[in-house]
Amino acid sequence: MGKRLIFAFVITYSTALFCSQIDIGSDNGKIGDIVSSGVIQPGWTFQNAAYKSPPSEAILYLYIRGLELIGPDFESIEFHHEDEAKPDDHKWVWMNVTKDEKISGLFSEYTVYKVEQECLNREGGTTLHMNVTFGASGCDPITVNWLKICGQPTTTRSGLSVGFGTNSAELAYDGIPTLLFDGNTKDDSYTVSSDLDDILVYIYMTDEITKTFLKSPYIITDHEVMYPTLNGSAMTGGWLDSERKELQINFNCLVDDGVKEELVLVIEIPYFHDIELHFFKKCGSIRKSKSKISWGVILLILAGGGGMWLLWYMYNKRVNGEKICEDSCGDAISGIWSWLKSHKPQASMLKKPASDKELGSYEGDDGKVGFNVHTQYGTV
Repeated sequence: MGKRLIFAFVITYSTALFCSQIDIGSDNGKIGDIVSSGVIQPGWTFQNAAYKSPPSEAILYLYIRGLELIGPDFESIEFHHEDEAKPDDHKWVWMNVTKDEKISGLFSEYTVYKVEQECLNREGGTTLHMNVTFGASGCDPITVNWLKICGQPTTTRSGLSVGFGTNSAELAYDGIPTLLFDGNTKDDSYTVSSDLDDILVYIYMTDEITKTFLKSPYIITDHEVMYPTLNGSAMTGGWLDSERKELQINFNCLVDDGVKEELVLVIEIPYFHDIELHFFKKCGSIRKSKSKISWGVILLILAGGGGMWLLWYMYNKRVNGEKICEDSCGDAISGIWSWLKSHKPQASMLKKPASDKELGSYEGDDGKVGFNVHTQYGTV
């Protein structure tokens, strides 16, 4: 009896050891990047399918390596895609899985499975969940998951929120802009007041399991009005999960005349529809227009008029044969100069009124070097 128990234990242990030796990779040089020692790697589970196969990738190869000669033989036992239950005229993809004997070979150290995932000719686009399950006698099945993109991506990223608070979604919810930040309803768009130089928003996933990848956000606006810059943990993009990422928008207004300028914050999500958040920023306040006639112009007019009168006066004196200057001409000119000085405008009247925000207070760059890089797509 004891020998039988020992023998059963050895068999069980050996089977578990052989089952844990399976490795699956996306290439012969990357065996283990999908499954390593029987453990599915991050990005290939159902809850966290991160690999996205583009529309042009009609064939996906999976390389399996294990103790084939003395251990269990892992084979594909089933495969599925998200819309397989739909009628043929509503499906997006055709899928099939076969063993590729040409690559595998009789004495090869790995077995290759060819996954055919051909997108069907349909208008629009979608993102589908795909999976293949491998199994062997005495071993738990292993399922590999990924996403397949067909057509132009129109699917919004559900679960992605953008808000002014850590638990709010005033800007976007489920990957869709709210009415205040929708570019199709600009009349009711959100406006940032003139007394705010920056705003802070939070980007996060509402699902604690799901995560998604973001590219670096950027802003589109008129750079003659402002040079916006971005700061915060969301500035460089990367993986996004339930942990809140901050994005600070610094407006850097270049005018202060109360102009109301539109901005578009673009958040790119590969293989999902981009999020475009439209809003406005008011730079400065509207002030009464300054007088178009300055004191310098008035003085110029007075001086010109005085000169014309003096020439006319001297001409009449000469015509009538009278002396131009009863006293010395120097005394007459000195008298005129003293009168002008006594009637000049006060210094306070000539002082330029101070603006709400001087242009010289802006310490940005010229758009070529430094922390701003201004492109046709906006400021990075």
